[in-house]
Amino acid sequence: MICDTCIVVSPMAELGMDGIVTNSCKAAHYLRSLNRVETRLMSLEKCIEYAFS
Repeated sequence: MICDTCIVVSPMAELGMDGIVTNSCKAAHYLRSLNRVETRLMSLEKCIEYAFS
């Protein structure tokens, strides 16, 4: 789980992440376009459920 960071400057792919769920439209956009990371846009509740499943 990542919080309080700007996703635009976060090197998610370099950290070994190839997929991320988020409740942020901005994060979903930049993760796909700049970092080439697969994203899913979900509500916060669904993101938490997904993280603990």
